[in-house]
Amino acid sequence: MNESINNKKIHKGLIDKQGRRKYFSLLNPKLEDFPFEIDIKSIKKKQKILFLLPNFKWIHEDVNALWDLIPWNLCLLAASVEKISSDVKIIDAYKDNLSKEELSKQIKNYKPDIVGITVLMDQYAEAGHMTAKIVKQVSKKIITVLGGVYATANPKRAAKDKNIDYIVVGEGEYVFQQLVAYYSGACDLPDRGICFRKTAQINSIIEDMPHL
Repeated sequence: MNESINNKKIHKGLIDKQGRRKYFSLLNPKLEDFPFEIDIKSIKKKQKILFLLPNFKWIHEDVNALWDLIPWNLCLLAASVEKISSDVKIIDAYKDNLSKEELSKQIKNYKPDIVGITVLMDQYAEAGHMTAKIVKQVSKKIITVLGGVYATANPKRAAKDKNIDYIVVGEGEYVFQQLVAYYSGACDLPDRGICFRKTAQINSIIEDMPHL
């Protein structure tokens, strides 16, 4: 062990007094005390939702740098929009080791209205952009939404991609639910936790959801 390394000093540089990563606190996170509620009766047309985990092998050839990932976040998101959507599906292109062509075919067959893409690791950001491109090549009418660690840490970089319509920053369960409801004609766009590609501006993000 290298005794010259000052772990406390390193920790202080990365974590703020509230125990949050400093890059995260700079985004002005706020606790969500009262979750957004959607009146199901106000929905005019339910949307078909597809969630995608990109195949990280598309950009990383070193198998020793890859590991098994369970997309728990997509499962939570799917559960949060199930009641307000016509159908919900998750495709794990990484686990199934899908090629770009295979993923494109599955998207075509499913015909989604909205696609949510997650990138759980910042170093695999490019896989998220490649997936968004595949979705838009299937149909430019499909709404693409990027979330996850990469979207939260680098929303402005992500927003430069013309194939991504929205970036969800921070906890996305309420935000994505409201976004789906917006395209269902039930409410306005979220005013928190979302970044628009045209402006790349974020008002504030949702840090925690005690009522979820």
